[in-house]
Amino acid sequence: MRLEKFLSIHCKKYITPHILTELSNLIKHKENNINFSDSIDSIKDKLNEYEEISFAKEEILGDQMVNQFGITDTSIKLLSEKNNKIIFTKDKSLCIYCKYAKKLPAIHINDLESLFLTLTMFKE
Repeated sequence: MRLEKFLSIHCKKYITPHILTELSNLIKHKENNINFSDSIDSIKDKLNEYEEISFAKEEILGDQMVNQFGITDTSIKLLSEKNNKIIFTKDKSLCIYCKYAKKLPAIHINDLESLFLTLTMFKE
């Protein structure tokens, strides 16, 4: 429900190749290959709306964060850092690190209900 609300926000969304790979792996694992094709078909149109931003492997692997958080999370941090984008994550430690150690705009999935309540209050 919260994810659907987030996806319904009319704003430009961004993705990295690493996120696409993890998403595919999660769907394959969750669906146990039974409905993988149907699941991918159901999200392709939505994902085509996202702008893909990638970074050279040397930049990701050379970042001090990669050993602690891994390649995908490091690419997310770089996307935010270099393109002034908000990070949306369910990873609490990534959110805290980006928000407080790196001073990047980051929102944890659990904070979405509060965000939507606030937005509703100011809606005309």
